[in-house]
Amino acid sequence: MMALMFCIFFPTMQAKDIEQVVAEFHKLNSQRAELLFIEKYEKNTEPSLRAYVLAAKMKQAEYSFNPITKLSIFNKNMRAFNELVEQHPNDVHARYMRLVIEEKVSFLHLNNNIRQDKAFLQQYMLKENASKQLIKFIKQHTTL
Repeated sequence: MMALMFCIFFPTMQAKDIEQVVAEFHKLNSQRAELLFIEKYEKNTEPSLRAYVLAAKMKQAEYSFNPITKLSIFNKNMRAFNELVEQHPNDVHARYMRLVIEEKVSFLHLNNNIRQDKAFLQQYMLKENASKQLIKFIKQHTTL
């Protein structure tokens, strides 16, 4: 009975579900759309999905005019992001989004993980069961 309740209240994401989230994330084109995305998925604890929520939260720094606030938003979410990857080192979506972020903000010299994330993603892209859609996004949004 408890296992059934767990499955009902905490369903695991299917591969096609996360692919829809990835596509949805990459279509975000405004602060409002990003906030709606965050609100929609914030309570989900699936590590892959958390990566996209944290990335959307980090993007919110763009909309602040105060440089201290920008940095605070970015740093808070980057710490959470690194904790996510530390807790789930084999989550391809967390590695992918961290690479995207670090490449975009390389001017802040926060690129400590670029080499290892690239190596991880290169190995992923060689796998026979790798998501073709995710590989497409990796190639589009990173330097791989």
